[in-house]
Amino acid sequence: QIFMCLHQIAEIFHSLSAQDIPEYFQDNLNVFMDLFINVLSYQNELLKPHDEDEPGLLEKTKASICEIARLYTDKYEEEFQDWVKKFVPTVWKLLIQTNEKGRYDELVPKAIRFLTSVVEKKWHKDKFGNEKSIKDFAEKVIIPQLKLRPSDLEDFELNGLEYVRRDMEGS
Repeated sequence: QIFMCLHQIAEIFHSLSAQDIPEYFQDNLNVFMDLFINVLSYQNELLKPHDEDEPGLLEKTKASICEIARLYTDKYEEEFQDWVKKFVPTVWKLLIQTNEKGRYDELVPKAIRFLTSVVEKKWHKDKFGNEKSIKDFAEKVIIPQLKLRPSDLEDFELNGLEYVRRDMEGS
């Protein structure tokens, strides 16, 4: 129940922030961002989905928070600049902890999009501009996500066009 509420809060927060940052959010950014970072770091075996190929509520909530972090990185650089330093290692760690199971199919692309947004900004290039960071990212995040699961192969064999469409959408 609590994570259902947290997921809805994250979705509403993103929706309200999409056009312009509300004054209340700006005044209480520390409260919201601390909560979001804590949720990104949170692990609980009880929240694991019954079907490993479907995202659970925890993965959906974390994916929504990654979208919020990406939005704030892109649109509200000045307000979010100090928070990027906290979100990057948290999202990085989150990505390293994921695996090829389908429950992460929504979370991984959104987390990578956030990191991509960070890298695109001149004032954050130093975080990823060295060879070690790029190598670690490729080895620990990108390559493990390239594996095809048996369910992927089955989907491709049954309906190749639908599989390619879903893959291009990032789901």
